[in-house]
Formats: sequence, C-alpha cells, structure tokens
Amino acid sequence: MKILNSKGFNLFSALVAAILLMTGVILVNMLINTEETIGTEAYLMTNNFSLSDAAAIARADALQTFNYNLRKQLENYLTIDEEDIGSASAFNVIKTDDIRTGETWEKLKQNFEKSILLAESTDTQNNFEAVIQWTAERTINQFVESRYGKYNITLDESDKSIATTNLEEVLIKTIRENREEIDFLEIVGCNESECEIGTFYFIIPLDKMKPEEYEKLPLIVVKDLVSGEEIKFPILPKTRLNIYVPLRFFKAIYEAWKKNSSAIIDFEDLLNNGQTLKTGMLGYCDIGCEPRNNPLIAGGTDWESSNCIGISGSQIMQEITNTNNANSLLYNSKYVIGQRNGANELNGFARANICSSAEITYSAFNYHGIGGINNEKTFLNYNLEESRGLPEKSSMGIKKYANCPFNNITTTIISKNTKVIEGTGAGATLDCASIKQVNAEIIFEDNDLLYLVSGTKNFYAIGITSKEFPTQEEDLGICINGSSDGSDKCKKK
Repeated sequence: MKILNSKGFNLFSALVAAILLMTGVILVNMLINTEETIGTEAYLMTNNFSLSDAAAIARADALQTFNYNLRKQLENYLTIDEEDIGSASAFNVIKTDDIRTGETWEKLKQNFEKSILLAESTDTQNNFEAVIQWTAERTINQFVESRYGKYNITLDESDKSIATTNLEEVLIKTIRENREEIDFLEIVGCNESECEIGTFYFIIPLDKMKPEEYEKLPLIVVKDLVSGEEIKFPILPKTRLNIYVPLRFFKAIYEAWKKNSSAIIDFEDLLNNGQTLKTGMLGYCDIGCEPRNNPLIAGGTDWESSNCIGISGSQIMQEITNTNNANSLLYNSKYVIGQRNGANELNGFARANICSSAEITYSAFNYHGIGGINNEKTFLNYNLEESRGLPEKSSMGIKKYANCPFNNITTTIISKNTKVIEGTGAGATLDCASIKQVNAEIIFEDNDLLYLVSGTKNFYAIGITSKEFPTQEEDLGICINGSSDGSDKCKKK
C-alpha cells in the first residue's frame, strides 16, 4: 500500500487551518457588528423613551395650566364681587313654569347647561365663549420655553396670538358641534332631594374632535439637544376632559329653588285668584269708567262724584302694602288716579307680597345659614345676614324691607292707552298699567375655602322668573267726562 506524501498532507492541513481562521474572523466580526447594532438600537430606544417622558411632563404641565385657568375664569363668570351686588345681573336659571311641570331638577340642569355654560351671546364680556377665549389665551401665554435635562421644550407656533386663536376656535367648535350629543355636566353631591355639596364636573369632548381640527391645535416640541432628535404633539390630548369645578353653584340653585321659588308661585296664585282674569293692574283696566285703586279688584262702571282724569293726589288703597306687616313697606310717592302711572306702585305691590311669603318660608325652615366645620356658617343668604333685607328703591319711593331674603325684585310693566275721554277734557287718553312678569334675585355667600378657586368667599346671584301674566292692551272704549245734568260723574258711553 502506497503511503500518502507528507508534503501534500501538510498543504491540506494549512488550507483547512486558513479556512477555519477566516471563518473565525468572520464570526468575530459578525458578533462585534451585532453588538454594536444592538447597542445603537438600545441607545436609540432609551433616547426615544426619554423624549416621550419629557413630552408627557410637558403636556401634563400644559393641561394643568388649562384646567386651572378654566376653573378660575368659570369662577369669575359664575360669581359676582361683593361691591357689585347692587348692580350685577343674576343667572335666571329657575322658572316657575318648570316647577309646575314637576320636572324641576332636570329642567334646572338643562337651563344651566344650555343657557349658561353653552350659551352663545354677542356680549363678549358675559358669556361662556368668553371663558374659553380667556382660558386659551392664558394657557398659551403661560407656556414658557423650558429645559428638561438635555431636552428643550417649546411651542411650535412662535406667534402666540395665532396659537391662541387656533386653540380657542377648536375648543368652541368642538363644544358647539356636540352640544346635543353629550352631557356636559356631572353634578357632585346634589340631587332633587338634598344638596350637601353642589359642585360639578364640566366635560369637554376632545375625543370628538375631527382629525383636521385636532391638527390645528398648537404643538409642543421636545428636542434632544445632543442628538437633534425631536417629537411634536398637540398641546391637549385627544380625550374626554372631565374638569372638576369646585364652585357650589348648584347648591345656590338648589337653595333658591327650595326656599325662594314658592314666594313667586304664591304671588302668581294671588293674581290668579283676583277678581278678574286680568289682575295685577292699576288704572283704567276694565270696561267701566272707574279706575282701579287695588291691583286685584276691577273698577266700577261709573265713577261717582269724580271726573275721568281723577282727583289730584288720590292715593292707591292700603291693600298694596304687606297685609301681614303694613308698616314694613311704605311709599313716598302717590298713585294719582287718571294719570299715566302705576308702575312704581305695582312694583311695590309685588315686592311686599313676595317678601312677606318668603319671610314665612324661611321662618318655617328655621334658617340661620348652612353650617360647616364646627357649625360655622359657610353658606348664607346674603340679604338675611345683618338684616340687610331688600334694599330700598329711592327713585320709586319704596323703602327697605328688613327681613326679605331677596336682593332684588323687579316687575316688567306694560302701560297701555285703554280709554278716550269725551266731554270736558275731550281727546285725553286714560291708561292701564299691567304686571307682565316678575324677576327676583337671591344672593348666596359661600366662604368655605374647600369650594373656592381663589379669594376668601364667593357670591352667587340666582334669578327666578315668573310666568307671564295677562296684560290689558285692548281698546276699552270711551268715557264721558261730566253728564248732561252737570255733575262731574265719569261714565261709560
């Protein structure tokens, strides 16, 4: 057997060794490259996570700024300053027509949501859209370029006025488009049976935004100052915001409904039970030619021993004052029968009767304010404190009502020419003044710090609106001033 040449064997071995060496080099290079790739990817993953972390903090800060500004401006919108109590307008949330239907609480919520929180108005100083505008402006203006470690955080839009306009328009449009689709309110600790708290959540449905609207929102930019990497995202998340508003506005509504609205309903019943269907009137309001001197009683057919234009200084009857306490409300002015007046007297008539009824109601509740910690008074009827009562209206000659739990009572008066005179004074017209509607305002004071956004106390002005009453606007014919026998009798033609 021939033995293999040793030199050939050595050459084969060298070849195998070379192949093995090359394979090892390739494997080593592959391992090194893999390690570098994994390291790079791990670095990039860590870097991206940190960008997201910085982004989350930036958005959380912006959202917190937005929430606070909305709460603060809602406080300004829904409350009044103490120095403005005499002139501020109330939110007319309570309507007696709703109370009579038996669905009061649901109607109160609807009135608050639709006419206050979602109301559109041309008065940019006193409407909810002005609240959104102010909130958007403050949110953008308070966004400050900042650093988070090696990351820089800015707004993409350098012109803050454009960013403010975009944010405002998107929010208002989203609310408008969904006002019939969702409930914007969630009331806390308050229902038709009891109301311990009465704050609420206001819901902004950002999840309902259309993609093109969401893209209009101002963008937050987070940039890595080392690598140059950056991410951009809208200033508000595309989610449903449930913003807690710590204002006890619904407690004020509840208290006014339970303790004050019955006085307005009693006044409606008083007029409904008058002598005629059209009561709450003074002057020539009836078919005959004797004027009324009591808002509830019709005048007679003929006015004995008097001419049609009345007797100078003739006053309205005492029934107009509070029948329970006749001296609690007096008039400095006089209702002159035959002249075109009666508005002040009808206003006084409404004030006296409504205050009297409400005074009895509050006495039945044994009301001394609603207690908080250590029974301190934290939620009060402002006009019952320190015997403020219903302020006087000096221009109307109506004095103060000391124990009235209303801050203001106003009547809408319709005055109409209803008669024409023949005979002496021919051509003169005679008038009837009618109460068309009553609006009453109640002020509540809240000094519990748990339910304030800022300051030490809040004042809520809640309005109650009566139904509309029948008014006398008909032409009631002619009255003859002086008869053929020479008397001064005013008689129907």
